[in-house]
Amino acid sequence: MNKTQPSVALFLAIPLLSFQGSVDNFEQLESLVSVNNQAIYEDTSFFTSTKKRAIVKKAPLNDVTWLDEFMDSDPLNANSAVAVYPIVEGIRNHFIKGDFSTVNDILLLNKWQKMSPTAMVTFLTTAFSARDKLPFWDIAIKNVSSELQHQGFSAEEILVGLI
Repeated sequence: MNKTQPSVALFLAIPLLSFQGSVDNFEQLESLVSVNNQAIYEDTSFFTSTKKRAIVKKAPLNDVTWLDEFMDSDPLNANSAVAVYPIVEGIRNHFIKGDFSTVNDILLLNKWQKMSPTAMVTFLTTAFSARDKLPFWDIAIKNVSSELQHQGFSAEEILVGLI
């Protein structure tokens, strides 16, 4: 790796199948990962002067039972404060422990298409304060924006202040 590149977010430090280019959403990344169950992903789609590299391995996330329970509880209809509270509490607990890596993984791997707009925005709003410590923040914003538009909402209006 070139020493002039910005920091590297690593999930797994082993030789991997390389991929150079941009990936627009999780499904494209997942197809790359499923080839060899691992891939190197480089995101250059947001700022030409910034490159983010991450080694991604398709694997279950650790210590996210709160997310599993939320995703099993009808997240497409999570439209109240009570319904989305597990998101706030789950992310908050990771931040309290200094566990930004798990939140970062969630931002990349989350199935946004299975969530209500309220739940998606809750995820982003809760993680917003640590966005500088989350290399996949820009990817999550892009994926949520795409999903909101797919569901017929104006992503620019909903995500104002987060973008």
